Parts: sequence; C-alpha cells; structure tokens
Amino acid sequence: MQMKLRSAIPLFGLLTLLQHTPAFAQSIDVARWFGPEVGNRSVIARYALNFYTDSDVDGQNTDLGLLEHDFFAMAPVWQNNRHELGISAKVELQDTDTDAVLPREGIPLPGQLWEVRVAGNYRGVVRGDWIWGVNASFGSASNEPFQAGDAFDGTLGGLLRIPHKEKNAWLFFLYFATNREFLNYIPLPGAGYWWEPSDKLRAVVGVPFVSLAYGPVEKLSLNLNYFPIRNIKARANYRIAGSLTLTAGFEWRNQRYFRADRDNNDERIFYYEKRIAGGLRVDVTRQVTLAFEGGWAFDRFYFEGEEYGDRDGNRIDVDDSPYGAVKIVGRF
Repeated sequence: MQMKLRSAIPLFGLLTLLQHTPAFAQSIDVARWFGPEVGNRSVIARYALNFYTDSDVDGQNTDLGLLEHDFFAMAPVWQNNRHELGISAKVELQDTDTDAVLPREGIPLPGQLWEVRVAGNYRGVVRGDWIWGVNASFGSASNEPFQAGDAFDGTLGGLLRIPHKEKNAWLFFLYFATNREFLNYIPLPGAGYWWEPSDKLRAVVGVPFVSLAYGPVEKLSLNLNYFPIRNIKARANYRIAGSLTLTAGFEWRNQRYFRADRDNNDERIFYYEKRIAGGLRVDVTRQVTLAFEGGWAFDRFYFEGEEYGDRDGNRIDVDDSPYGAVKIVGRF
C-alpha cells in the first residue's frame, strides 16, 4: 500500500497558509507546495458549512450563535512537467447572531465578518531537479471588505527546494504578510527538511513549522501539522469500506479581521477556538467527496487589539458549544 500523502482539500501553497490558517479546516497540503512533483494540478472546488449552537457570552446578558460559510476554488492556468502556474480564490463568512459588545467602547460585535481573497502561485524546475516557486495573494478581511483602504491585506512568498538523497530535500523560503498572527510587515525567512524514508512516512520539519504524515497500516492514516503561532491540526482517518472513511481530530485555529471605522488602524478583531471532532467522509464519485463532522468547540473568544498580548483588554468570551459541519469537495 502506498499512503496518499496529498490531502483531499489542497491549497495553493504553504506560504498563504501561514497567514490564513482557516476556518476552512484547511487541509495543509505541504506535499503540493514543497513536494517534488510539478505540473499535475487539478481544478478543485470546495464548500464547507460550520454551525454552532447558541452559547452564553460571559459577563453579558446575551448569547452568540454562529454560522461559518467557506468557499475555496483553485485551477491550473498553465502547466507541464517543468512549470505550473495556478490561481485560487476564497470567500469566507462568519455570520453571528448576537448582541454582544466589545467592552472597551461598547461597540457591537459585527454580525458578519468576511474574508475575500485571490492568489496566484508559480513553481518551476531549474538545475535539473531543483524547484523554485513564488506565491502572492491579495484580499480583504473585514465586516465591510474592500470598502475602506485600511481593510486590505496581502502576502508574498518564495520557495527553493533542493533534493538530497533519493526522496529527501532541503527547503528554504521567505515570507511577507500584512495580516498574520505575528510580526506583520516583516519578511520572515525559514528553512526545513523533507524526510520521506518510505511510502508510509513523510516528515517535513523546519523553522517555523512541522508537518507529519504516517500510514502505519493499510486503512489508517495519521496527520499532524503545526504553524506559528497558535495553529495546530491533528487528524486520524480510518477507511472502513471502499468509499467510507471515519475521521477524528483536534484543531486550534484563529481568524483576524479589520473592523470598519475603527480608531486605531493597527487593531484587528481576533477569534480563537479549539475543536475536537469525529465524522464520516464519503467518496460519492471519483471526483466528489462529501464529509459530515460533529464535535465540541471550546476556549472560544473574540478580542480587538493589535496582537495576542492584547487579548485580556477588549474581549468577548463565548461558552463552549457543540458544532457540526458539512463539506463537499470536487476535483476535476
């Protein structure tokens, strides 16, 4: 058995993920960005709906209901065995039903928080088998996206992959972003090593990330991904029949938005939560996958500030809640 190291919901590039680790349970497709294969991209479209029960807001006489919609699509524009150029688009909506307010000024939490983004990605082969790449994205994360000049953000990153000993490789990259969790507007270099001793194990370890994929037995796969600073996703998949797979996992995630009409342009609304979940994935056809998930969301809170260190000053704490999710993915 050869373990499938590619996720069912890939993204165009790890560098974009470092900034936008999603609400869209973003399957972190390290294999596509750092891997050795060039020129075999598919058209992918995905929609996900996450729904939470109404939960009490600590210290305020109200509750909060939450629906999350996420749409993602990507497509190759031009590709062959030495070059690949692709584009992607993402629209994400966090739709809240609440009278909760940010306590510092008593400003209502916006009822809708959007992230709208487009990205482009190129990878090419040089010097025989070295691979280099560049990734750029532009978008707006706000309750009024693209309506104000201070609600825009972007990313720019570069990659170099140097093969080393059969399937292994050294990885080097540089990444710039204006709305990540930490050190905005500062180009961050990074380095790592791709270690693939067998078809059952792949480890990509570097500064500042870790990605592990392991298939100890034929029907079981285990995945662990960490990206700075508070983004962790662990998942186990067990195929119980030809088209049915049981899933279980843990996720620690965050989102960031620029509130329109804020007084301090450097402040953002942050949302943090942790989730444990189990579910069922169904391969409806060779091209279409449907997934159902349910679990428990905890350590949930919003705050408005410049960075995570401001989380205690202007904060909305939301009680734990059960949640459910439905996802559909098409690959063509």
